[in-house]
Amino acid sequence: MDQTLTQDGHQEELKSSRTLQDRVQKYLIEEVRRGNLREGDRVPTIKEVSNILNVSTKVAFLAVKDMRDKGWFEKVSDRKQVIARGVERLLLNQPVKLAFASCGNGHILRGVYQTIFNHLQEMLDDSNAEIECLLEMDPHSKEIPEKPFDAMIVSDWEPNQLRDYVSGPIIGLDTWEELELDYLVKTDHFHGGEMAARHLYESGRRSVVYWDLVEKRSRIYSGTDYRRLGFQKAWIDCGGHLSDIKVLPVLAGDEKVSSYADYAKEADAYFFTCDFWALQAWEEFKEIGIRVPEDVAFMGFDGSYEALKHDPPLSTMEQPCEDIAKKVLQIVNSTVLKGEEIPKEEVLVPPRLRIGGST
Repeated sequence: MDQTLTQDGHQEELKSSRTLQDRVQKYLIEEVRRGNLREGDRVPTIKEVSNILNVSTKVAFLAVKDMRDKGWFEKVSDRKQVIARGVERLLLNQPVKLAFASCGNGHILRGVYQTIFNHLQEMLDDSNAEIECLLEMDPHSKEIPEKPFDAMIVSDWEPNQLRDYVSGPIIGLDTWEELELDYLVKTDHFHGGEMAARHLYESGRRSVVYWDLVEKRSRIYSGTDYRRLGFQKAWIDCGGHLSDIKVLPVLAGDEKVSSYADYAKEADAYFFTCDFWALQAWEEFKEIGIRVPEDVAFMGFDGSYEALKHDPPLSTMEQPCEDIAKKVLQIVNSTVLKGEEIPKEEVLVPPRLRIGGST
């Protein structure tokens, strides 16, 4: 029994040592990735690493030696080693951990964020990167796994103390007031609103009920705000008047709007800020004998699978989810993998008009 206990204790000691060595190596790799250590720079000494990370000199020695054996460092003298040539190639082979933070209700209800996440997963299939989806399903679910991420993509929920969990950039998919973003990649909602208004006006429609989305949380000119402003501007540019557009605010989180039919005869066109609502209203109008598009035109915004597969398809502004995912990964590749410092920017990706059988 004593021998067994000794063996168990030895295994635990080895496991602990390996974990600490991993920590040392992650720190040094991150220094290279961020550009703090470049090709030819002196590698911190064993004692310096020990003091910085509060580990034993034995752990620091084993971690550094392992990295030298793998080609990260070159020994130039008994007391000095430097960052090796070709270290960028090693960086590209490093596993990258990405997090995708999203508010659960919006993530599921509108589906755009889930589609972007799906594209990111597909694009990362053959790489050393992994991505984890973190959902805030209610105001109390604030915890996220206690492990560092190299970058985080934020749709509409930023976990508490986010910077404690992310060593790299925070990339947002919309402009929430509270979010501390490094980069922003989102749909050009203003242009999308313009395209939708022009399509309806050029289709002969002259009055619109505009079902708008009102968030419980504040934003600084969110996507839905820009979408509405773009719609109104284009409508006026086409020769219409603001009085032609009746804006009906709907609180975010409402799974079903109960009063679609109350506005069934107030306009000859209906614009919905998400496809989900448009499809609900279509069914409700059908039940009371109002035909789409013969009596009224219907138009959504998202380009959801359900909208495009509806019979007939819903006319909608398709959000460029795949293009957004590509741009997000370009930022991750430049900042995390290559260690480049690229200017903080807001990238607007244009949506696409998908004309179906509802306009």
